[in-house]
Amino acid sequence: MSVAISALVFTAAQWLKPPPSIIDPIPEFAFVKKTSLSGIDGPAGVSRETIAVCLRRFMEHRGISITADADGDYRRVYSQFTIWLAEVLSQKAGLNTSQFAFYTGLTGTPESDFKNVNDKLYVVKAIKIAEKNEESEVAKKTPVVSVTFNIGKLKEDMVFIQGGCFDMGDRYGDGFDDEKLVHKVCVNDFFIGKYEVTQGQWREVMGGNPSGFQMGDEYPVEEVSWNDVQEFIKRLNEKTGMNYRLPTEAEWEYAARAGSTTRYPCGDDEKCLDSIAWYSANSGNTTHPVGKKLPNAWGLYDMIGNVWEWVEDDWHDSYAGAPTNGIAWIDKERGSDRVFRGGSWDDYARYCRSSYRYNNDPSIDVNLLGFRLVLPQVISPAQPKAEAERSPGA
Repeated sequence: MSVAISALVFTAAQWLKPPPSIIDPIPEFAFVKKTSLSGIDGPAGVSRETIAVCLRRFMEHRGISITADADGDYRRVYSQFTIWLAEVLSQKAGLNTSQFAFYTGLTGTPESDFKNVNDKLYVVKAIKIAEKNEESEVAKKTPVVSVTFNIGKLKEDMVFIQGGCFDMGDRYGDGFDDEKLVHKVCVNDFFIGKYEVTQGQWREVMGGNPSGFQMGDEYPVEEVSWNDVQEFIKRLNEKTGMNYRLPTEAEWEYAARAGSTTRYPCGDDEKCLDSIAWYSANSGNTTHPVGKKLPNAWGLYDMIGNVWEWVEDDWHDSYAGAPTNGIAWIDKERGSDRVFRGGSWDDYARYCRSSYRYNNDPSIDVNLLGFRLVLPQVISPAQPKAEAERSPGA
């Protein structure tokens, strides 16, 4: 077994370096504090003054598209570069990628003034973030720490999740009855898969591929029942000597929320789902390779959408009597349905909320259903530097 940790810690001096090029940019950025940057599309009540205004030289031959926002003072920049930058800023600074955007000024800073800066990104203003829209304390202190394990010839990337307490369930009152009993749950530290288990990983362990959408090894495995997944995990643990398992329902929601308290991990407006999830509005009625949308604030991809994810728990149609310590809620006689979470490529936004839960027989397998893995804490994220591997793409 080989283990590599990527822990990203940057000094102020490193942040102030200019980006050398579009190929390997280090964004020129200074943050007032480690919290969310809320932009034009931020939650209701967040003022425009909470954004960090950026200047970016457009290179039309790079296929960058520009859209004017409502008041015409700024234009939002959409490009491969800014999508990449949002992800990197999230990982380096612990930010929620869905809550900030990049803009070019139209007033007082004509584009022609920047014709020689090529693909560099410049920050002209960094304003203290509004207190009312901060992430939770756990979200702010949780670094993105990735650990990579071997699965035969393939890899399994896991993200360390620092334990903590959160309110589980639908706090808005517009969900279904089975999610409405909001209750405080405290979970221990754990590692969770950075991505959904792929068809390539399944084939490496099981020798075949049951998926309905067989379009490549990087697509999520689906058409796997809860029982099938248990057999996969059994063989995987025998193969690796590890102790993989499914997440508990509480662990899953804690990781999916990533410190957020909104309907979706990215905010309350369902429009934000487009940046983080493959669901009915953008999937084209199919699954997609894992990791192609932006991750949540804790560096996890596709927690919402692409495929539903089995969890360990038996189904209960109410949270009354649910454990408060994050363990799986398992009946003495395991005759009930099992739980799955997160929504899929085929689901409307309402079914992609962080608190939404559904159930089915553990023997059912459909092309909407997959899973991701969890490990109890097997390695400290605070490894000596000699054992750590730093990478801006981790």
